[in-house]
Amino acid sequence: MPMSEAEYAALLTRNPALREVSAQRHSQATATPTPSVALHAPPVVVTLTLPYPPSLNHAWRHVGTRTLLSAAGRAYRRTIATAVLAKWPHAVPRPLVGRLAVQTTIHAPDHRARDLDNVFKAVGDALQHAGVYMNDSQIDDLHVLRGAVTPRQGSIVVQITQITERANV
Repeated sequence: MPMSEAEYAALLTRNPALREVSAQRHSQATATPTPSVALHAPPVVVTLTLPYPPSLNHAWRHVGTRTLLSAAGRAYRRTIATAVLAKWPHAVPRPLVGRLAVQTTIHAPDHRARDLDNVFKAVGDALQHAGVYMNDSQIDDLHVLRGAVTPRQGSIVVQITQITERANV
């Protein structure tokens, strides 16, 4: 089921960068006429090259009995939101709905041992927070690959394909 107006407004409230780009998209959408009939829309495929995330131990902090997103985690979320909005300004005005397939290639910054699933968790959560999709539970097909080491910086290449347009499939 598509996101309600209230849910979309709440998402925009939580993310000021997304709110700003949503306003830009709205002004661009009203300026450009769109075709009235589409027989079969091609599947939405988005490819993003993102910076390497902080480790989960650095992204989250324990304060008493609570677990909170650290300053490094918040900065990474902002960085991802900015990268998503720069790369994806016209493709889709709202988060993807329906079932998704995600292929991720992780290019670590060095040769240290890493759990790929932990790296993707940080990226997946940041993409959700940036409004690419409503919830990472939409992902039905997930492939996480180890790529070549990219010295000093690392990177993540994510390809997201919308499998179905309906959310309850």
